[in-house]
Order: sequence, then C-alpha cells, then structure tokens
Amino acid sequence: MPRAAEASRRPVRRRADAFASCAITAAVEASMWLRCCDIAAAAASALGLAILPLLSVKDLELTDAQRKEVRGFKLSGYIEPRAVPIALVAMVLYLCYTSIISFLALYSEQIQLVGTASVFFLVYATVVFVARPFVGRWFDAKGENAVMYPAILIFAVGLAVFSQARYGYVLLLAAVIIGIGYGAIQSSGQTIAVKTSPPHRMGLATSTFFVFADIGVGLSPFLCGLAIPHLGYRGTYVAVAIVAAGSLLLYYGLYGRHAGHSRAS
Repeated sequence: MPRAAEASRRPVRRRADAFASCAITAAVEASMWLRCCDIAAAAASALGLAILPLLSVKDLELTDAQRKEVRGFKLSGYIEPRAVPIALVAMVLYLCYTSIISFLALYSEQIQLVGTASVFFLVYATVVFVARPFVGRWFDAKGENAVMYPAILIFAVGLAVFSQARYGYVLLLAAVIIGIGYGAIQSSGQTIAVKTSPPHRMGLATSTFFVFADIGVGLSPFLCGLAIPHLGYRGTYVAVAIVAAGSLLLYYGLYGRHAGHSRAS
C-alpha cells in the first residue's frame, strides 16, 4: 500500500515540477525582456541628450510689458487661458487612450489574445510614425478642423473595434485605426494650443496642454477600474468609445466653431 500511494503521487509531483519550471522560465524571460526595454530606453535618452547641443533655438526678445505679465504669483503665470479649451478636449481623449494602456494586458487575457497584444503597441507606434508627416501637411494646408474632426471620429471607431476584438487580426486592426486617429490628435492638439497663444507664452501653452492631458491619464485607470466590475472589459471599452465620439461635440463647442480666427498676438 505505501508503495502504491507513493507511485500515485509521482505523476502529481512531475506535473507540479513541470508547472514550476514553466513559471520560472516565464519569469526569467519577462525579466530579460524588461531589462532589454530599460536598456533601449536608456540608449534613446542618451541619444537625445547627445543631439540636444546641436539644436539651434533663438531666444525670444520680450518687451517690458511681457516681462511684467509673467512676473509674480498668479494663475495666468502657470496656465495659459487661451490653451485651456483644446487642453480640456485633450484631457478627455487622453483619458480614453490611457484606458488601453492600463488594461490591455488584463483584457487580452480575458479574450485569449495575449500573444497578439504583445505587438499591439509596436503596430500602433509604426502607424503613428508613418502617418504624422501626412497629418502635419494636411493640418497646414486645410486647417485644424480638417484634421481634428476626422481624427476624433477615427479614434472612436478604433476604440469600438478594440472593444469587440475576438481575433488577433481585429486587435491589430484596432491598433492601426487608433494609431491614425490618436496620433493625429496628439500632434494637432498641441499645435492648436501653441497656435492660439501669443509667441511669448508658447511654453505655458504647451505645459497647459500637457497638464490637462496628464489629468486625463491619471483619471483613466481610476474611472475604468470602477466601470469594469459592472460593465466588463468589452462594455467599458464601448463606453470609452462613446465618450471619445462625444468629444466631437466638446471640440466643436470649445474650439472648433471658432477655428480659423487669427492667431493671438
């Protein structure tokens, strides 16, 4: 009897050992991948630092009135009011995009597309890299509304496709659509913030844009985390797609209907 019991335990132990071995291997591979990412990030930072001295940027000559404007402790010394409308739109859209960053890993596990999800952002980044030069040219030729309205709509469609992905190619299709839409929103939104502000406050306009964008980035995991237990991942991403589509009205009300006016001086 003791020998029979011991023999029956051996397959269980073998399975446990195999499971532990797989877990250790996966942990080691993940650690090596993260280390490679850290090395690549450090190399990119070093390259940027090396290029920085080669840039030629002329300092703005400020008038006495402009110097007086930025002195003292006041809200307008830290926030550019003219950039706030587009920054509010960016806050909502960045919130929508960050829902992908925050929960892609868990969502892909649920829909059993972990392998495909591992290249999601590679596809997204490639599309953004290829599309942005064309977006910039279209922005200069046709104006901000000709870019922002389609970009917001495309982004919302991409989120809707993302929410319904059941096959790998659908998930990657969502990455392509989101890359086109959100990539255009990022660059064009920042350009609008600078365009609507006086030249001597361009730095404040840029920081204002990203302050509100960062608020959206920070709120997204919290709000989506509250929604997921009630709506599930798919339902939450459908809701996020609806919010993104609703940003069309927000953009129109806060900036789009006034677009084309002369730049602030």
